[in-house]
Amino acid sequence: MSEQHAGGCLCGRVRYVATGRPSRAGICHCRMCQRATGQPLVAGAVFAKAALRITGETRAYRSSPRALRHFCPTCGSPLFFEPLDQPDRSGPRFWDQGLEWSRVLIRHCDGGSDGEDKTEV
Repeated sequence: MSEQHAGGCLCGRVRYVATGRPSRAGICHCRMCQRATGQPLVAGAVFAKAALRITGETRAYRSSPRALRHFCPTCGSPLFFEPLDQPDRSGPRFWDQGLEWSRVLIRHCDGGSDGEDKTEV
């Protein structure tokens, strides 16, 4: 059986389970991710939508020409993003447990650093 990873919002009304390993995992500290989460950086993983099962209602907004961001309408937790240039992918943000692959990261900058530097997993 493939590995499963669960996560969700603070109040528990939205839950998700991802099956398998992500196509990539990384840290982003672009201004959009900083503004969307209120954090200096965001750690996340990207999965095929087919590998992600979501329960509960989310709301979404278009945060940029490149992404939709979903959040819990009850507690406001930012949950995952959908890259519009990869409609078959989704990027959940919060997990219930530490994840082995979360130590293997891609770094993404948009000028807040010395430039873009990505390492594929």
